Amino acid sequence: PRALAAPSRLSNSFIVAEGDVAHFLLATFAATRLAEALSSAHENREGWRSRGAAAACLLACNAALQALGATWVKGGALDESDPRLPDDGAGQSSFPARVPALLAAFAALPWMCSRALARAEGTRGTRVAVSAALAAVGLRVLFSGTGIKTLARVTGWRVVDAFAARADVALARCAYAASLLAAAASAKRRKTSRGSLSGDGDTSSRSETVATARAAMWSAMPVLVMLAGERGALWGVLAVTQASFLARAVGSGGDDATLAWGWYVMTSQLFFAGGHRCAFDGLHFACAFTGFSEFNFFVMGTLLAVNTWSGNIIACASLPAAAAELVPETPEKSFPNAFQSSLARACLGYSLMQNVGLLVSTAFVALERRHLMVWAIFAPKFAFEACGMVMGEALLASAAARHAPRDASGPIRARRGARFERGAAR
Repeated sequence: PRALAAPSRLSNSFIVAEGDVAHFLLATFAATRLAEALSSAHENREGWRSRGAAAACLLACNAALQALGATWVKGGALDESDPRLPDDGAGQSSFPARVPALLAAFAALPWMCSRALARAEGTRGTRVAVSAALAAVGLRVLFSGTGIKTLARVTGWRVVDAFAARADVALARCAYAASLLAAAASAKRRKTSRGSLSGDGDTSSRSETVATARAAMWSAMPVLVMLAGERGALWGVLAVTQASFLARAVGSGGDDATLAWGWYVMTSQLFFAGGHRCAFDGLHFACAFTGFSEFNFFVMGTLLAVNTWSGNIIACASLPAAAAELVPETPEKSFPNAFQSSLARACLGYSLMQNVGLLVSTAFVALERRHLMVWAIFAPKFAFEACGMVMGEALLASAAARHAPRDASGPIRARRGARFERGAAR
């Protein structure tokens, strides 16, 4: 699969069809993990079943995300649920068909968050804030879709437009505020848990480490879902489920390079599954105004970047939890050191994959700088790769800082103190 990934940056035909290539590469990755699990059935009778089931579920999530991305592209920039669109047969028939799936996804997200953080202590505030943010996002989607159409038949367009505009802004800002509260509660919990530890070094358990990583990811999930539109809940459910199954498919004691490669392919796949493409006219500019009526360059730019590289946010936020899955079953006292080594290798491998992709894209753009399609295809691909790499590196640094041991700065401070004492003695 790694040999097949290079042509996607060396040909304009592959760049145009890169979404299908990304889904194919992830499906190949899952099929390879399934074959490895089946081949090791005689050696590990217990572990091969969980790894095989995770690989099969990874294939299913990949197929569902590919179908979701195809419908997103077909829908275009317009939202079929907009009541101001003409009532033709296509829009009316397609929206009611997917209403049960959308409602099920919005109902599943708070439950998934509660299940992911239920085993860790001190996560009640994060769970409540995330549930409140998701409720605001769900009400916002309901008021902009079927609910608005129902009110339109009773009250008329003017009343509905005024109500929808106010509800859209208010609910969006409530979701932003609740997500910030969830992030603050997660950070406070991490600081409190560090302060309550005893002994030399960090003695946090596996469940505590995984809960910390998941809390950071779920704090950002409501904003990602809201910016993605009405299909955002489906995308969020499938993305979180797929990341969990990918880590389990690699298995405990698996290869860090394999995890990094799968994570890199998943990042690209989530980009295209979210309805994005490597073209400047493919940016979802409307999402930048979610909850705001006046233009602000920094706010709108931040929201647009968050929506465009939402796959990077999911991947980097959940990578520490996946690195914890790679640590073999060891005593709790030795887990922190093993986790730090596994996380460092996973982050470096994922960063290496991103930089190799950017290097190949840069070399090809430089080689084909006089090509007729350089500004239509090659230059946008390079720009998206470069911006994605910068955001990915920043997110990786943030994730590594969150999971750094409590006494990570101890040796540095000791060396500085020794130098100061020697200087004072002189």
